[in-house]
Amino acid sequence: MDPKTVQRTIKPLIDSIREVCFVPEYRDKVTDAECLGLAVSKFFEWDGIAISKTAIEALGDANFHTLAGKIEELLDQEFKA
Repeated sequence: MDPKTVQRTIKPLIDSIREVCFVPEYRDKVTDAECLGLAVSKFFEWDGIAISKTAIEALGDANFHTLAGKIEELLDQEFKA
C-alpha cells in the first residue's frame, strides 16, 4: 500500500482523536504523532510490549535499523530483569 493511501485512511482518525482527546486550547499545538501515539496505545490497550514492537517495526520499515535494534535491545533488557 502506498504512503498516500495510508495517510488518507489514517488522517481522519488522527483528526478525530485531536478533537476528542485534547482540550480546545491545545488542539492547534498537538502533533499528528501525538494523536497517532494515542491511537496505537488504545489499540493495544496500553500493552507496552506491543506498542514497542510496533515502533520497532515502523523504524525498520523506514530503514532506521540501527535505532530499531537499540530499542529492541532495551525492550529485551527491560523484560529479562
